[in-house]
Amino acid sequence: TLSIHSFPTRRSSDLLPARTSFPTASAALSASEIHSLQKRRALAAGWLKGVATLLGWKEAGREDGEKAACLWKTVEEVENGDLFRDAKGEGWEGVLESLVDGSVLRLSSLTPSSTSSRESLIGLLGSIMRLSFSAVSPSLPSILASLSTTPSTPTSPSTTSFLTSLLTHHSRSLLLPSLLLLLSTALAVPSSVPNNLLTTHVWTTELRTALGGMVGTSTTTCWDALVAGIDEALGSAATEDGERSKKRRKTGGAGAAARIRVLALLVEALPAPLPVQQFGEFRKRWVDEAVKGKEEAGNELLGVRYARSEEHTSELQSQ
Repeated sequence: TLSIHSFPTRRSSDLLPARTSFPTASAALSASEIHSLQKRRALAAGWLKGVATLLGWKEAGREDGEKAACLWKTVEEVENGDLFRDAKGEGWEGVLESLVDGSVLRLSSLTPSSTSSRESLIGLLGSIMRLSFSAVSPSLPSILASLSTTPSTPTSPSTTSFLTSLLTHHSRSLLLPSLLLLLSTALAVPSSVPNNLLTTHVWTTELRTALGGMVGTSTTTCWDALVAGIDEALGSAATEDGERSKKRRKTGGAGAAARIRVLALLVEALPAPLPVQQFGEFRKRWVDEAVKGKEEAGNELLGVRYARSEEHTSELQSQ
């Protein structure tokens, strides 16, 4: 990749007002430096557009690993040089969003064996997300669904970095319930595989640690939202009739099981028991009937029941 920092910027000061219009020499110097940085950022935006156009990023190919790697390193230059600002008039309007669109399109067409291409695409998306979360946010369901359909062997350093950045954003923004819902939905897709990139030990440990800090109404809200998804999956699976629906029941049960595992993770991670009313209602409706034919979901439901230590479980029962 080329270096953005090689762009000349000294002449940008010529566009500033005369020095006599500034109260002090230091004020003039500060204005010159700010203006120079703005010009560098605008040049970086145009430069990145040119690289994407040269690579034909809008026209996805089946294997574009080298193109993705090139763009990834290019965006890293922008990230390391602090050359992006999400503001009007900075020249960045729509640039990152177009890169995300091309990345997601390519990601959806990869096979499990396309390890190198996936590393570059997820690395590119991670760099973009750290620059502008809003550019990646609409595509998160598709990105996470792709990760859930990919086996975790071999390991994926870029995925680990991407998920850590994703968790950091949601933790700092107090949006962990939203992240859990995204994960629950991604893991429940029919094409999800066991031991995928969203269920690695490293990622699960990071997520569990972050969830340990959830308190107050956010816990109850998160619980209710997760249970609503489980209710829908188990309810639709239980009401299907006929031979034709057998596969649907199996798929629905597997999807519900994946959602329940996320719920179990929440129960395990919380530093104190869940509100008794919510847990009691859930146990009465689903857990007590778990052994009566919910197939794969039944085991996961029982897992939620015993996710807490014996001490916490006894406390729930006594109340």
